[in-house]
Amino acid sequence: MFCVLFLLCFAINLNLSEGADSITANQTLYGNQTIVSAGETFELGFFSPGNSSKYYVGIWYKSVSQKTFWVANREKPISDMSSAELKILDENLVLMDKSQVLIWSTNVNSTTSNSVVATLGDDGNLVLRDGSQPKSSEQQLKMSSWPVH
Repeated sequence: MFCVLFLLCFAINLNLSEGADSITANQTLYGNQTIVSAGETFELGFFSPGNSSKYYVGIWYKSVSQKTFWVANREKPISDMSSAELKILDENLVLMDKSQVLIWSTNVNSTTSNSVVATLGDDGNLVLRDGSQPKSSEQQLKMSSWPVH
């Protein structure tokens, strides 16, 4: 019995670590949670620049102090990062407030699948792909780079 329980815990842990570079349709990113590219070069999550009380979703170099090189919600900052969530909805990556009001979306028109996955690559690109297909079948998102100071 103990061996079965140990193997089950190991399998669950292995499965969670495999998805560390992605957000799937059944996951939500909020608060201090982040995803990290497979080679640990880039990180995506919520951040507040400097002494600001505003929060943004961004991508940054994981090991560099002037981190952020892309920001999703630059025009609509969040006042409380615990009141927002980043998730897959209707085949898009979306940022919603606690009332489920849309703050930002990838706004990609696609008819690929209901199993869309957002994956952060070691090149810093965030891509949406059909989760039922191999990672090579990616549809790169067109995102603007905005340094936030």
